[in-house]
Amino acid sequence: MATATTTTGQTSSIAKRPAIWSKVLERTLLYAALLVCVLLIGAPFLYMITGSFRYNAEIFSYPLTFIPRSPTLENYVRLLNGSEI
Repeated sequence: MATATTTTGQTSSIAKRPAIWSKVLERTLLYAALLVCVLLIGAPFLYMITGSFRYNAEIFSYPLTFIPRSPTLENYVRLLNGSEI
């Protein structure tokens, strides 16, 4: 890292600013990329969990939605009763 020195030998803060901003930009881009990865990996799990609260017809309908139109616990009742899912 290049630093500027004054005639008195003190380090100038002006030379440090670009390095600080590049670090901030680098971290921001890293966190943005990580957030995109988390969303891409987490979306199927979210859809799977919310799908358990839907009727079968709604699961296979188009367009896909993450929030059930009419949430139900019917799938869990059938699961715990041993019925065919």
